[in-house]
Amino acid sequence: MKSRTGTKSLAVLLPALAFTAVLAQGGPLLPCTTTGLVAQEEQSNCIVANPGGSTVITASWTNDPTYVNTPVSATVNDYQTTLTAILNGGTSVYQQTFFVPFSDPSVLSAITAADGILTSDGATFGSPFLTSNSVSLQSSVLSYVATSPTFNTPTLIGCGITVNTTGTCSGVSVTNTLSSTGTFGPATIMIGPDLSDEFIVLAGQLDVNINSDFTYDVYQNAVTTDTYLTAQSYEIDGTTGTGTVPEPGTLGLIGCGLALLALRHRRRCS
Repeated sequence: MKSRTGTKSLAVLLPALAFTAVLAQGGPLLPCTTTGLVAQEEQSNCIVANPGGSTVITASWTNDPTYVNTPVSATVNDYQTTLTAILNGGTSVYQQTFFVPFSDPSVLSAITAADGILTSDGATFGSPFLTSNSVSLQSSVLSYVATSPTFNTPTLIGCGITVNTTGTCSGVSVTNTLSSTGTFGPATIMIGPDLSDEFIVLAGQLDVNINSDFTYDVYQNAVTTDTYLTAQSYEIDGTTGTGTVPEPGTLGLIGCGLALLALRHRRRCS
C-alpha cells in the first residue's frame, strides 16, 4: 500500500525555505558573478544587485516534490554459534564462539579441533548436540530507496515548463505554479533558486517577487529492515575409562574358587 506525503502550502513553504537558505549560507554571501538581473537570479548563494527604480520585479524558484511511499519489508539474519567440549561431565576443554551459523566451515573445523582435544585426552565422545537456541530481534531500520527521479532546481528551470501549466522533465510530470509577493523597502528578501540569493530592497522601493513552484511526485520504497540474531550453543561430551569393575555374579564365583583353594591347602597340611 502506498502512502503519500502531502505538499505544504506555498504560504508556509516560502518563509520556511527562506529561513533554511539563510541558515545554510553559514556566512556573508558574495555578489553574483554574472551581469544582468535575470542571469544573477539564476545563480545560487550570492547577492543579486539591485537595478534601482521605484518598482523592481525579481524571480525565485522552489522545488516542491511530493513523496509517494511503497512499504517494503526486508529481513537480515545474524548468527552466533558457541561450541563447547566437556570432559567427564565437568571440565571444559574447548569453547569458542563464532558469528556464523552451525553449518559454516569455520564451525565444522572447530568441531574437528575439539574432537582432537578429546581424543588426546583418551576420551570417547559423540556428535555435537544443541543445548540452547534463541531468536531475537536486534534492530528495525526504516530507509527510503527512490524509484523515480528527484530533480535539483536548476534542472527544473532548464526544462522550460511554462508557468501555471504541467509539462514533463526527463519523462516526469511537473507542474509549474506561479505566485507573487510584494515587499516595500528597506528590506532584505531571499530570491533565486531555492530562495538562496539575497536581494536588498531599497528604501521606498517596491519589490514584486515572482515565484515558480515546481511540484511533482517522487516514488520511493519505504524499506523496513528487521535484523534477527539466532544464538545457538552446541556441546560435545567426552568420557575417559575409570577401570573395570567386576559384575556381582563374577564376585560370587571368585569367592567360591578361593574357598576351594583354602580347603585343599588344609587337607594337604593334615
